Amino acid sequence: MDSTELLVIIVPLSALLGTAIVSELQTQLIRDIFVLPALLYFAAVRMFIGPEPQYTYVLAGVAAFTLFMGISAVLHQILGGEWVGGGAIKLFATVAVALGLSPTARASIALVFLLGIGYLIASRLFRQNAIPSSPFIAAAVVIAFAWEHL
Repeated sequence: MDSTELLVIIVPLSALLGTAIVSELQTQLIRDIFVLPALLYFAAVRMFIGPEPQYTYVLAGVAAFTLFMGISAVLHQILGGEWVGGGAIKLFATVAVALGLSPTARASIALVFLLGIGYLIASRLFRQNAIPSSPFIAAAVVIAFAWEHL
């Protein structure tokens, strides 16, 4: 990753994830006012900067959105309630557009694992069914980058 990609992808992505975490912890919502402009920004930037072909970034976003919408729908049918909120789904799709296909695949694996552990801990220790997802998304991104460099 060169310094240009670091400045135009990683710094704004870190700011988005930090903002989403603070917002979700305060209001239990991931607001579209942060996520949707970031999605447009990353889609535009990835048309010009990135090691992968341009279409793969959009494909990663669509795949992440579809995957987590599907997981949410299945969990809703099996367990009832909202398990993966729409804000988290849009946030992860935005992250996917910023990262590309390979890092998104790694982050998806990490995210499913982290959310599962987070839910088990929250439901058993704290008797809660709702957990904030943005910290887990941020952790999954860090794991994806570490995984890439192992």
